[in-house]
Amino acid sequence: MSDSQPPGLFLAPLPAPARPEPEQTAAAGPLGGPSYARRGAVIDCQKGGHVCTLRMEGYPLDGHGFGSVVEIG
Repeated sequence: MSDSQPPGLFLAPLPAPARPEPEQTAAAGPLGGPSYARRGAVIDCQKGGHVCTLRMEGYPLDGHGFGSVVEIG
């Protein structure tokens, strides 16, 4: 047993806070799939929502594609 932790005391890590979901702004946006807004960014997806583009002026990844909305959070 460790000297830094009294016997019988278990310190569990705190759960991570829930991440807010992006707000869906259109069911069928410019790329044919859902569009979302989050913290000044616009996320446009193709049908199925698995290929998306991030738009945020001045952000280094503005205009880049990615796999799905959950990758941005």
